[in-house]
Parts: sequence; structure tokens; C-alpha cells
Amino acid sequence: MINIQILKDKYNTDRFEHIKAAGARDAAVLIPLIEDGSGRLSVLFEVRSSNIRQGGEICFPGGRVDSDEAPEQTVRREIQEELLTEDEQLDIISPLFTMNGVGDAFIYSYLGLLKDYEGGCSEDEVGSVFSIPLDRLLTMTPRICPAAYVIDLPEDFPFSLIPGGRDYKWYKRRRNFYFYETEFGVIWGMTGELLFHFLKTADRLLS
Repeated sequence: MINIQILKDKYNTDRFEHIKAAGARDAAVLIPLIEDGSGRLSVLFEVRSSNIRQGGEICFPGGRVDSDEAPEQTVRREIQEELLTEDEQLDIISPLFTMNGVGDAFIYSYLGLLKDYEGGCSEDEVGSVFSIPLDRLLTMTPRICPAAYVIDLPEDFPFSLIPGGRDYKWYKRRRNFYFYETEFGVIWGMTGELLFHFLKTADRLLS
């Protein structure tokens, strides 16, 4: 027999469990800062290799969190693999945000300083890299486009089991898309959204 004390003992925890769709895996990314000889900070971006999914798009270094990793470990591993750096070159400044990714997985983001970076990258994952001065990014105004996710239901969905059937009023998840047009290409998607919130935070903290 299950009693209330057993439930209290088993469920007494100080954290929430995050429900994710089957097969969804968390990811972690880094907003890398680099510093020139005069101390001016720039944000480093990658252009994804044409050999991988979403090839040609602009992104930050990062990837899927392995089952035996913490998100910060993922960031450190991925930046070494993608930008051919050593661990001691990366100084993690701070965690930033968590965002909902595909299948309600978490995307963790960090801000870090990449020291003595010489421009190398893995051709398997990265087509090229470029940087934009942070003070210039802070003056840029992105194009913001509101949108919503909709549910795409199969024909054999059991409509008869829900109130209203096919006329059920499904909730739409709202989302803004942010577009930064640069001479290197358009920064958008999760990268544009993360950049927008980072710059908003940086502008407040640095002003």
C-alpha cells in the first residue's frame, strides 16, 4: 500500500523536473567575446558548414548536452572542437539564459571571453568565423517579427475524445523572431533571439 509518507519521502526535492518530448536533448551555447590589443570587445560568430544541418546559417558555438555532462562542460567541449582552442583559453564570465528549444528541451547559454584566439575552426562543422564589435552591436536595431507555433495534427488524431472535437481551440505559443542584417549575413532564429536578450542585458548593465 502506498501512503502519504512514502510519497513525501520520494517526492521531497528542491528542484523541478522538466518534461521534454521523446528524444529531445538539451543544448548549450556560448556567446564568445574576443578582445583586441586596445581592449575593445567584439562578439564572435560562426557560419555553419554546408556539410551539416542548417548549413550556411550564423550561430554561436555549442551543441547537444551529453548525458554525462553539465551544460558548462558542453560549452567547453564544443568550443574546443569547433574553434580548435584549448580549455585554458576560455574564461566563462557568467551563465546567461535558458530558452525553450525543439521539443521543449532547454538551451543553456553562457557568456565567455576567448583569449588568444587566432581564427581557426573545424571545417567539418564551421564554414567561417567573423566578429562584430560589441559597442557596434549595441547600436543595432533588429527587425522584430511576431509569430506563433501551431499544432499540426495527424488525420487519425482522436478528435472524438476531446471537447469540441476538430473545432477545439488550441493554444498558440507566441514567439518573436529577431533579424540582424549585417555585412556577413543575417543573424536570426535562436541566435538572433539570444543576441537580442544579451544585448538588452548588456546595455542595461553597461550604461
